[in-house]
Amino acid sequence: TEDGPAAKAGIIEGDRIAAVNGVSLRVAREDAGDAQVAIAKANRLRSELAKVESGQTVELTVVSAGRSRTVRVTPVLSST
Repeated sequence: TEDGPAAKAGIIEGDRIAAVNGVSLRVAREDAGDAQVAIAKANRLRSELAKVESGQTVELTVVSAGRSRTVRVTPVLSST
């Protein structure tokens, strides 16, 4: 959402999350287009985020326009 934690941290649509709290979500280049690998990557992201409680800061490595950066996000409970 426009006012959500990700937006406040400067994460925009199209950015890729490469790591959560130091746990890599990256896959081999040759597997990048594989649907099963994409599902596994999404599951790993959900698993790592499930370890975080609302209000606890998460460190994300984000890739945007070919550049990597680290941002800190404090998740909140979704209203939906």
